[in-house]
Amino acid sequence: MEPQQMMEFLLAMQAKADARYEEAKINQAKADADRKAMQERTDANMKTSHKELLAKLEDDRQANMKAWRGEMSAMTDKWGSDSHMETMACQVMEARRDEEPSSVDRKPEVAQKVEFPVVDAEVMPVREPKRKRRRDRHLAEERRRQKTKDSRREIREPQKKLTVAHRRTTRRLEVAQKTQIDQKVSRRATVR
Repeated sequence: MEPQQMMEFLLAMQAKADARYEEAKINQAKADADRKAMQERTDANMKTSHKELLAKLEDDRQANMKAWRGEMSAMTDKWGSDSHMETMACQVMEARRDEEPSSVDRKPEVAQKVEFPVVDAEVMPVREPKRKRRRDRHLAEERRRQKTKDSRREIREPQKKLTVAHRRTTRRLEVAQKTQIDQKVSRRATVR
């Protein structure tokens, strides 16, 4: 091949390569645009499906709350109201006070000693919310724990002082020292 033909051939190949490069660039731009459009559609679908899911969950929650409220009102009607329970407790206390004393209780000394318990009203269970009971229980446990921690601290410090003040050898140590003294070899036996 001649150099002129070679140059023309190389230029033709260069033009073909440039055309392929431009075509690939255009295809890449189209693919990027398609991918971006697909991503936007997917995001929009996810947002709408997420909103639909949240709405469905909220509807289910409200339906459950309505059912629960219905059950609770039915149970409240079944058990009776709180004021009814309180009046029952008061009636029981008044009935105990109004009871006639027995022949032993008629003596003046005994009559003065008769005490009516104040806590009778608390014996009848008056419903209170579970959370409050749990909170009270939790607070009582915390107080107990704190009290035991404090009491341990108070007990520990004086015991240390007592152990230092009363240095006395234990029986085991006394026996060990005595056996060492008994087993000691005298100086006369070693010197000769």
